[in-house]
Amino acid sequence: VTSTAPTGQIFLEFDRATGVELDGINSDGSIFLLNTDSATGEEVGFVIGAGGVTAGATASVGLEADGDIASTEETGVVAGSISGGSAVLVTPADVDVNTAVTDLSVDAEDVTIVQAGDLRVSPGTDSAGVELLGVTALNDASITVTAGGILESTGVLDAENAVITTANGIDLLTSVDSLVANAESGVIEIIESDGLTMGTGGITSTDDVSITLTLGALSSSLQTITGDDVAVSLLDAAANDIDILTNANSVTASATNGSIIIENVGSFAVGDDGILADDGTPGDAVFSDVTLKSTGGTIGAGAGTVTANVLTADADGGIALTTQVSDLTASALAGDITVDQSDTAITVTSAIASGSVSITSDDAQMDVFVVQGSGNVTLTTTGVDAVAAGPSDMTLAESSVIAGGTATLTSAGDMTGDLGLEAGDVVADTIILESNGDTGMSVSAETDKLTATALGSTLTTLEIVQVNDSPVFIGGGLNPTNLSSAGSISFESSRTTEDADGLLGNDIIVLDTPDYDAPPTGAGTLEYSTEAELVYAVSTASLT
Repeated sequence: VTSTAPTGQIFLEFDRATGVELDGINSDGSIFLLNTDSATGEEVGFVIGAGGVTAGATASVGLEADGDIASTEETGVVAGSISGGSAVLVTPADVDVNTAVTDLSVDAEDVTIVQAGDLRVSPGTDSAGVELLGVTALNDASITVTAGGILESTGVLDAENAVITTANGIDLLTSVDSLVANAESGVIEIIESDGLTMGTGGITSTDDVSITLTLGALSSSLQTITGDDVAVSLLDAAANDIDILTNANSVTASATNGSIIIENVGSFAVGDDGILADDGTPGDAVFSDVTLKSTGGTIGAGAGTVTANVLTADADGGIALTTQVSDLTASALAGDITVDQSDTAITVTSAIASGSVSITSDDAQMDVFVVQGSGNVTLTTTGVDAVAAGPSDMTLAESSVIAGGTATLTSAGDMTGDLGLEAGDVVADTIILESNGDTGMSVSAETDKLTATALGSTLTTLEIVQVNDSPVFIGGGLNPTNLSSAGSISFESSRTTEDADGLLGNDIIVLDTPDYDAPPTGAGTLEYSTEAELVYAVSTASLT
């Protein structure tokens, strides 16, 4: 059928047992075509021939049929296109057409659209006055925009499985089970009304990617979300998780009531809005868990904060994070670990790095189980713990801190360790300890060179067990032990193994002379304890 109306509209209704090829339907106004077979009820449709169907630039094309609506598929025949301001395509069968319209509405079983130029998925109305939500496919939908993108759309793409490919960006409302989206350039922004799983091919853009789910969970299903900045948000108050693979420079994620798992290819930073795993009750300071992994790169702090109950971070490079978490497990295979924690008491279950480790807890207590670094280890608490209503304390388990370099531990409050006699709470060549609480410090240190300072008040006690296998020189020598307290001092020497005489202590040599670099000071008592000898030397020269 060929029809031309220079002005006005074209309205054609067919009632026949076969499909109709539309090869040159042209009008400056709107076009509406209907094809049914009232006699036999056969599924009869439309084929868009080379001449196509063309309406005015601001007019619409409406095609309704009982069978397929498809562009020419014959070998060697140019497929036609539907052009105009908008198109409304309705059939219980399939739609597979080329289009050049601004707004598109479809209701079909399977939908395949190849669009030239920018496109909006828009609501529409069929001939019976039934409103169409946008592009609705009972099964699968595929939209390809060859020159342009999908503009901000008020209509919804509704399908079981959807594949979207554009030359530019994608801005789309969806209600799909699985999604594949690829923009050669431009931002991808998806707002999904229910749970979403990535289809084979994932979601890819050279620009930013934003995915928001009003209901349901998000799973990558081993597919990757690729973009410059990737942002994912779950708004549902019901328990739903984020579990995704990414290839991004920065990642932002939030789950209203669920855990978050992010595995990134290469290095990435936490985006400006951070990563937040809430527990479903906003404002209660209780959170769900977050797992971050960088394969072949580092995890960087960026400008955002990771807020979670348990944070697990694993990087092939280094790790640098700003956190508000209750529990930390971190592993850096080739780099340092730097964590700046605030406002929440933190348990460091494990932090192991091939480089240095630095963890600071601001206004919150720190409980340490395992911290190991081939370089220096620095642990610091500052400010006031809101729960304890006092300075932020630090607690240590046996052999909890092991440093290849210097271990520096500073507590705004008290510092309490296991006080083991055969292994130190802190193990390093050089150990520097400082507490500022009124109770003081109670720590076992496995080292040859120790500085321990307990500030606070006259009630403060500095209690140290120094574990090593050589004499201890208090206040001087090549590897001095320097002790200082605002109150009392209790020092005990211990060995990791018995010496030749079966003793588990070392000789303690106290340098009580001008050569004494840092004599023990304190307003309270001073006590030394060892199974070996206690020697007060007149000078370092008198030592033999």
